[in-house]
Amino acid sequence: MNHCIFCFKSEPEVKFSQEHLIPHCIGGNLILDDYVCAECNSNFGTEFDHKILKKPDIVAALSKLKIPHNRVKLINNNFRVKVFICGIEFKGRATENAIEVHSKRLEDGSLICPETEYKEPLLKGILRDQRLRAAGLTEDQIKEEFQKLTKAYNKAEVGKNVIWPALGITLVKRSDTRKIKLEPKGSDDVSRLVAKIAYEFGFILGYRDFLLSEHVAKPLHSFILTGEKQPGFHITQISTSFSDFVPIHFISFQTYEYMTRIIVGFFGTLTYMLIAPPLEHKIFQQIAEDNNCPDLIGVEYQQDMHKKTIGFWAILPDGTYKYIGG
Repeated sequence: MNHCIFCFKSEPEVKFSQEHLIPHCIGGNLILDDYVCAECNSNFGTEFDHKILKKPDIVAALSKLKIPHNRVKLINNNFRVKVFICGIEFKGRATENAIEVHSKRLEDGSLICPETEYKEPLLKGILRDQRLRAAGLTEDQIKEEFQKLTKAYNKAEVGKNVIWPALGITLVKRSDTRKIKLEPKGSDDVSRLVAKIAYEFGFILGYRDFLLSEHVAKPLHSFILTGEKQPGFHITQISTSFSDFVPIHFISFQTYEYMTRIIVGFFGTLTYMLIAPPLEHKIFQQIAEDNNCPDLIGVEYQQDMHKKTIGFWAILPDGTYKYIGG
């Protein structure tokens, strides 16, 4: 009978579910079956798995690599969208086709609108101006003057003032060059997710031998459940050789005499390294025997989302890799 590797409960006390090591929401398809209970799986998803979606690089990678996702929901649920035009900050919101930017009223009472969305809010404001009605202008006359104003404005050069005495307003022609910033709502710390991936991958490689590790598995387990830092453990984001996003996730588990190193990479460029104390147990023994790699120091998993392939490689002492299956 299997036990959950996190709460250690078994059926019928708990039910089991499929656990994606790399979250399914970003295309992960390495699955651990019948070793993580549904309750732990759900709790981790609520507590920290979802934080990977608060990384702007993840949003950019999903779009650029055409990985299926709900872009509008992803951005609006996880980010405050800030749009800067001519140094002025606007609030934004994702729509099906673009980032929609809202108009903004400045401290001096003037209304500033994004270049592509200025007509509707400007006309509404003009129609509410009681001074124009007091001057005897009808709604049709106001709209006619507004059409003339917008034509003149569209022809104006950036930086020029467009003065329209008939409506009593002046427009300033601004550039519509935009800089968009996605600011996470809440914490985007993925340390516990990286630790969980490392723990589950270690279990896939060594099963019981890995779980018996006092120096690696047990502290990892404590950090995953509580979020409390463990002595000798460090998780940092690292740079990679990739200059752009690639449709690849990977997990590399390496053991040395003086340390354990696990590297987790999302889309090639968003990569984290976990450093832990050395393992007391040789978790690769069966893998080494089955693949005639007696000196292997690690195993790497790679998933190519475009080719829909996965593969495992033995890491040898000289830094070379040997394919051992998919």
